[in-house]
Amino acid sequence: MILASAAILWGCKPTPVNISNVITNLSISNRNVVADGTTVIYLSAQLNNQADAGKQSVIFTASAGTFPGAKDTTITQAAVYSNGALVATVAWQVPQQAVTVHFKATSAAPSPHQNFVLYDSVKVSSSVPSQIQLATSAITIKPAWGSEILLTATLKNSQNNNVSTGYKVNFGGFYPDGTSVGGTYRAVRDTTDMTSTAIAYYSVGTVTGSFYVKCSVAGTPVVRDSVLINVSQ
Repeated sequence: MILASAAILWGCKPTPVNISNVITNLSISNRNVVADGTTVIYLSAQLNNQADAGKQSVIFTASAGTFPGAKDTTITQAAVYSNGALVATVAWQVPQQAVTVHFKATSAAPSPHQNFVLYDSVKVSSSVPSQIQLATSAITIKPAWGSEILLTATLKNSQNNNVSTGYKVNFGGFYPDGTSVGGTYRAVRDTTDMTSTAIAYYSVGTVTGSFYVKCSVAGTPVVRDSVLINVSQ
């Protein structure tokens, strides 16, 4: 639902002005979005067709996400005529956190009497992992802590886009029969960040033969991957 506010700025009584005579019709191209950090939707607002040439811009503000045209949460956009209407349109990129985003649109032209603002909001849902890919910096490792390998788990949603931040990834080393290899981890970042990855450095003690390094999304064990690692003596 779109709300409009008209706040009196001067102490004297102004001539009443209807907000629809200044700015109206804040619209959002897509309300069904997920927090993948890459999806772009469009916001638009309409100005009065009779607005002076120097007063044909709209200031858009978002509480989260980014307007790519400004690389910020605020952007000023000139309006252009489209099908007889004076409309300002901007691209907005979703954040990577699930959140309700509040938008504001106002005429960039200063008014001596009133400030007209349009409001709307969109609930950005979590971008849920549906696949994970494990990459290792090497496929061989030396036992007795003789070397280490970097584990990088990359998570994607069902559209092959990034997942939201904060998803936890479990790493582990296992022999083919399922017995744990154990080992040591350092510099662990086991929750997804803006790159949609989780990482850890891994080394092992007394190990022979081969084993699998595995990763899975916590709470969603079916989303998993593994890499065969050979032990070099």
